[in-house]
Amino acid sequence: MANQSDLLRAIRFGAQVIAQAMNTVKASVVSSSPTSTTKPATDDKATIVSDVRNEEILVALNSQIEVLERVNKQLEFITGIELNPGDN
Repeated sequence: MANQSDLLRAIRFGAQVIAQAMNTVKASVVSSSPTSTTKPATDDKATIVSDVRNEEILVALNSQIEVLERVNKQLEFITGIELNPGDN
């Protein structure tokens, strides 16, 4: 079983990863927001750009899920506690 120092280090690491994930998603959302130079949505080019940005957001979200799963595995290794989705 891990000592208190190991647990705190694991929790801090997990919090940093979650904060980084949130910042990545926020940056993706902000970059996909329409600007004043964006043409109307009926324009095919604007629609394609919007679709590409939406795809970039989905890729960012999926990569963050993978990172959080790796963090969960590390926390499990350090603490000896297995957490499953939905556990509090």
